[in-house]
Amino acid sequence: MPYRFLEDVSLAEIAYNVEAKNLEELFRDSALALTEVMVDLKTVDEVRALEVELEGYDTDSLLYRFLNRIVSIKDSEGLVFREYVVSLNDSATKLKCIMKGEKIDPAKHELRNDVKGVSMYLFGIKRKDGEYTVTVVVDI
Repeated sequence: MPYRFLEDVSLAEIAYNVEAKNLEELFRDSALALTEVMVDLKTVDEVRALEVELEGYDTDSLLYRFLNRIVSIKDSEGLVFREYVVSLNDSATKLKCIMKGEKIDPAKHELRNDVKGVSMYLFGIKRKDGEYTVTVVVDI
């Protein structure tokens, strides 16, 4: 599993750590872990696709905006996703992502936590020994 959940970070938050070989994997796996916090991914089908394009002033801000955009789409459109196809520009400040999933159906989906947003607490991408890591804390 490319991500693992962290215990004892806070009572009102859930934290996870993601490790990846490149930034596109880091963005994808961070999105999958975020979605896993909200819903059991095994219960979500790829019924529809949604493309998003975002910019950030640096890679950290882009990942932060991307993850919060996923929460925003869940809240405003009632969609959850099980696949994220991420493309970044060379400077990793622009993202294009095709997200595949479906409308939330409480009768079908095993819903977990109602994520409010991603926190800046502990947030930041690090690179060590050719791998990228990020710790993400989400407010619930």
